[in-house]
Amino acid sequence: MLKHKGKRIIAGIVALVMIFSLLPLSQLVTVSAATVETYTVTLVDSSSDETISMDEITVTMTEKDTENSEFTATTVNGEASFVGQIETDKTYTVSVSSVTGYEAAEAQDVTVAEGDTGYTVSLTKLETVTVSGTVEDDSDNIISGATVSVTEYPELTTTSDEEGNYSLSVYAGKQLTITAKANEDKYNEDTTTATYNSDAVGVDFTLSVKTFTITTSANTGGTITETTENIEYGSSQEITITAEAGYSISKITDNGEDKILSGESEYTYTIDQVTSDHTISVVFEKTSYVIKFTIGEGGNVTYSAGTAVSDGGQVLFDIPENIGDAETITVTAEAANDYRIAEIVIDEESVTGNDTGNAWTKQSSNITMDSDHTYEVTFELKEYSVTSADITNGSISLYHEDGSVIQSDVDHGSKVYAVVTPNEGYDIDSIEIGETDIAFTEDGASYKSSLVGITGDTEFVVTFAEKVDMNENSYSISYKGTTYE
Repeated sequence: MLKHKGKRIIAGIVALVMIFSLLPLSQLVTVSAATVETYTVTLVDSSSDETISMDEITVTMTEKDTENSEFTATTVNGEASFVGQIETDKTYTVSVSSVTGYEAAEAQDVTVAEGDTGYTVSLTKLETVTVSGTVEDDSDNIISGATVSVTEYPELTTTSDEEGNYSLSVYAGKQLTITAKANEDKYNEDTTTATYNSDAVGVDFTLSVKTFTITTSANTGGTITETTENIEYGSSQEITITAEAGYSISKITDNGEDKILSGESEYTYTIDQVTSDHTISVVFEKTSYVIKFTIGEGGNVTYSAGTAVSDGGQVLFDIPENIGDAETITVTAEAANDYRIAEIVIDEESVTGNDTGNAWTKQSSNITMDSDHTYEVTFELKEYSVTSADITNGSISLYHEDGSVIQSDVDHGSKVYAVVTPNEGYDIDSIEIGETDIAFTEDGASYKSSLVGITGDTEFVVTFAEKVDMNENSYSISYKGTTYE
């Protein structure tokens, strides 16, 4: 019986050994793990081994082999205590949040042995260097109360004093971004990035005044002040809005918000203090039909009952409820004395005149005001021919006052002259226009008439006479067809 009992006991032990051999090592360890009542992580200065007596530093212990086993504690006088959370014979990753004035600590793996009650994290103290200077605006005005801070280390911050001066201790050997920010919203920030290695570094900050853009737009029917850039913070800005003839201002929108529903033809929209970009749009509404006149010099234009209009003038007509009720007006162009109509264009189409040439001095046109219209008329001086009658015993040439040869009709009021050259054996007898004698003077082998003003078609008539040999006993002289012995 004892032998059989002994065999059964041995068999049971062998079975237990086999079962334990199949279990994962972590489960075997778990079986033997014990909870540490209080496990303390202490932060010490690497140069002095003294405890860094800071509060509220976050320490995290994460068990490596088990998911979701992360424990967090904060320091009191440089010590973080984990109560009833840490177990022996397990490995944890210890990480520490940033500690002011010290290099960031790398995460460290720690295996907690039986009897361990804590772990020490050694931190390296950062060296410091003083950065100082002034904070001013771009007009050299002192800015007091400005915040000067380090982006990478938010705890490093100071403010400028009443004289605009500041002094800030920063960490040496680190690339740092230092920013100066005024306590007034009108200024932009100023930022510098550098690595500071020496004592007492001077860095001045210049804060520029914020500027903004007012973007404007409008539909057809009027104008608005053009888009304006670089408007300084806090300044006022006027936007001039003008409707064209036949339109009125329907709506003004500023940054998507309806501001004015004016119905006026002209309006000045004012932004009292510009503190941001603005987008201003204007809607113009058609209210009348308009006829616009372009009138050249040398005549006049009237419409309907003789009402005169001037160059650039505009006449408005209400838009009828029924387009068939639109008013029809008669527009008349009439040239001044010595002028004629050169061209009439209505809505970009030329009008055929009821006369031609110098005779076209008046023209009436009917226009129905069922839409906008344009009316353009140009006048020009009447033109006349300047010619010479057929002549014998000599030649004649005709010239403008400036000496150029007359090759076509000339404008009313122009001045011309003739140059007459007799053939050999002949001399000039007379130069006439109609029944008027024209004075002339000798000009070498030729004769030049006086200037003649042109007021109609003009024909020069020239006669010649044979030269008289004064050495003969008898001679005759001819003058205007009469011979004198």
